[in-house]
Amino acid sequence: TEEDVDGVLLRAPTKDEGMQYFCRDSGFGRVVLSLYPIEWDQELGDYIRSPNKKPIIDRACSSQCTVEVGGGPWWDVWKVKSKMSSTMKRLIRLPSMLRKS
Repeated sequence: TEEDVDGVLLRAPTKDEGMQYFCRDSGFGRVVLSLYPIEWDQELGDYIRSPNKKPIIDRACSSQCTVEVGGGPWWDVWKVKSKMSSTMKRLIRLPSMLRKS
């Protein structure tokens, strides 16, 4: 995000106190996106990034994304790597698989 932007305090649902000012978001996030072709790997039984193929989208940049920049219960800087369940992965791939058949 832009360093001099603190973000906007937003209400969020909490377990015990209902909607409370609990998180801080900024509309000045920056994102870089690359989208790679995938293919089925028989040995792994899963999709992998296609080797030796160029990205479909390579390093598309935008400064128009919303990001969470603070709030509880994580008051310090945090990083996370997202994971997706195998069921959700199949659902996301479904349109592509239907086009091929």
